[in-house]
Amino acid sequence: MKIHSTVVALLLLVGLFLAGCQNSINTVANANQQARTNYILDKRVVTDGALNRRLALLSVNLYPGGEAGNLAVEVTAQNVRTGFWAQMWSGFSGDNPYHVDYKFTWKDDHGMTVETPLSVWRTVKIIPGETVYFKSVAPNDRCKDFVLNLKESN
Repeated sequence: MKIHSTVVALLLLVGLFLAGCQNSINTVANANQQARTNYILDKRVVTDGALNRRLALLSVNLYPGGEAGNLAVEVTAQNVRTGFWAQMWSGFSGDNPYHVDYKFTWKDDHGMTVETPLSVWRTVKIIPGETVYFKSVAPNDRCKDFVLNLKESN
């Protein structure tokens, strides 16, 4: 009986320890948003199912008057890998926090790519449950469209 009580107590302590190891984000925002956003329809091509299951793309906001009159874009995403088992697996696999590489490519009014020194891969660290914002401003006023590329960091 004493061994049984010891095992139960040990399992309870291990469970509390693992529950305390969760590293996630709780978010609070203004319920009556005053900002006027310009959400646009997007077309997605998914080739990495694991990234798609972890990082949910929530919205794409295009602002036609950013710096110097150039287009500005903001893509909102959230790391949806939350919960005890997902956190435990992420801890064992080394994916907590999660690292994602992203790159914006801008296109002119003829659909041609506009390359600039800013067209490079950048890395962002995302904690489970965290909302992230991928932002970019068009390099010139001829840019009319964009492509956002996302991949898991190596």
